[in-house]
Amino acid sequence: MPLDWNVAPSLISAASGLCGVWLGGQLTSKREAGREKDRERRESSYLAILVVAHLDRFVDGCVQVSFDDGTSEGRPAGKDGVYCEATVPLPSFDPLALSVDWKVLPTTI
Repeated sequence: MPLDWNVAPSLISAASGLCGVWLGGQLTSKREAGREKDRERRESSYLAILVVAHLDRFVDGCVQVSFDDGTSEGRPAGKDGVYCEATVPLPSFDPLALSVDWKVLPTTI
């Protein structure tokens, strides 16, 4: 069967179209992966800054508790004035109350 060269332009057009669609998909996929990586990097940085700030406040509260000797103005702080009582409130840290996306943390160790 002889080869009909009248089909060649159609084959070239079809191959070019398929290659163009494939290349467009690859470029779009690469662009979206880069955007996702950049978003995760930014959100991870924000998460770290926010958690460190809250932990810093928690540590400051712990330091105040550790130096609390149970006295107020040199006298025992209890109601009857005989017994010492804590004068500094206990600090608290609730990481789940922070409004951050915890899923951006890396999953590999």
